[in-house]
Amino acid sequence: MINLEMGQPFIHIFRTPSGHYIYDVNTNTILKVSKDTYEYLEKKDYGSACDLQEVKDLINQGYLKSNHVEESCNPITPYIHQYLDTKVCNLILQITQNCNLRCKYCAYSGSYKNRIHSNKRMAFEVATKAIDFVVSHSEDAEQFYIGFYGGEPLLEFPLIKQCVDYANRQCEGRKIKYHLTTNATLFSKEIIEYLIKNNFDILISLDGPESVHDKYRKFAASSKGSYQKVIVNVNEIRKSSQDYFEKHIRFNAVLDYESSFEDVAGFFVNENMFVKDMWQLSEISTRYICDTKSVSDTYIEEYEYTLFKYYLYKLKKMKRTSGTIFNGQFEHLKKFMERFENAKQTELPKKWHHGGPCVPGIVRLFVDADGKMFPCERVSELSEIACIGSVYSGWNYENILQMLNLEKATSERCRNCWAYQYCTTCIGDADGITCISDSHICNHCSEVLNNVESLMKDYVVLRELGYCSEMEFLHALYGEE
Repeated sequence: MINLEMGQPFIHIFRTPSGHYIYDVNTNTILKVSKDTYEYLEKKDYGSACDLQEVKDLINQGYLKSNHVEESCNPITPYIHQYLDTKVCNLILQITQNCNLRCKYCAYSGSYKNRIHSNKRMAFEVATKAIDFVVSHSEDAEQFYIGFYGGEPLLEFPLIKQCVDYANRQCEGRKIKYHLTTNATLFSKEIIEYLIKNNFDILISLDGPESVHDKYRKFAASSKGSYQKVIVNVNEIRKSSQDYFEKHIRFNAVLDYESSFEDVAGFFVNENMFVKDMWQLSEISTRYICDTKSVSDTYIEEYEYTLFKYYLYKLKKMKRTSGTIFNGQFEHLKKFMERFENAKQTELPKKWHHGGPCVPGIVRLFVDADGKMFPCERVSELSEIACIGSVYSGWNYENILQMLNLEKATSERCRNCWAYQYCTTCIGDADGITCISDSHICNHCSEVLNNVESLMKDYVVLRELGYCSEMEFLHALYGEE
């Protein structure tokens, strides 16, 4: 029988059409096992007699350990001051809270608790203080990234130019990459020439064909759809420089659960305007939302079928399909594979923290129109706990340490979770406005568990079918189309 001294093995079991599997949490390994072993482990009756040689072999090989993390502590915690003093390099400026569109699902639409449209704009003084703050906290950064965010940032194009000129002077001799998120309705010849000259990376909001895009993305003044204006302006960028268009323009489609997913996928794959991997898919954000949005069965069926065709395409069982819209998601899966393969271990450390929180201010530093600082643009500007300081007073270390170690709010639950190493819960999911909310974290758990298990299933099925065999793995990661 299993050695009772080892306690209950810390594992997660799952099945796919290709077999039965154990995810061994301590070693971070997925093992394919026989049906008998799977069923024995599924029963969790570890005190009963077990003469399965495979179970004995797994124990002898170092699997099925019962070790759990004993103390919640993010390993970055002792070094947080050093990080924040020297590694800040990605600044995002909310230069306006206004927009010329009124998209129904927008964070500023009134459907969310944290933002509404307003005429508030960032003063140049705030922008310069933000840039100066990053410059003075970036000794170890080889390159700066400065992004412009709204609302619609091109409503404040003169301010963007002022910020770029100022940053170029302050950072002379150091590399700066500029980026912009826009609805693409305000481009002019002057703006296009300026963005090309300064090598801006641009993310354009385009939700699919006209019938889908115009359903939500309407002009504030007329309630007319914005699709035709976007397409005209995008083509103007192409005419100005095809090379710039291919290298610096990307499109973000917010998925409408009531529209045809196949129509959206086919649009991006078959429209001549686009080249390979110019798009990314986003779901309507549920963070801070007032009312949840239902998903139709038809949408789910089309999504899953399109994804199924995409995997056939990756396995060379099918020619190019509309499923190639999933290229971005597949990159995420490949990164998961890479992380999985490179994170082998013998057991969990006694002191650790789940993988959700970023280092606040390092991955991103979002500065709102008033100069308050946040870990990214996705958290609420009304939040007290998510505010990590201001351009006037500097860092709020107390809040930073709390969100870096947010697992402490639910430490026992987290340390007993099989998806511990792949948890994505961050302050945006745990934000109780005035505190880190244990109920918010727990409400997010099922989504995390489903996503991690789905990734594991995709990984093992592709591996079983040959895409990720041992000989092909690195090629799949770095060279596979």
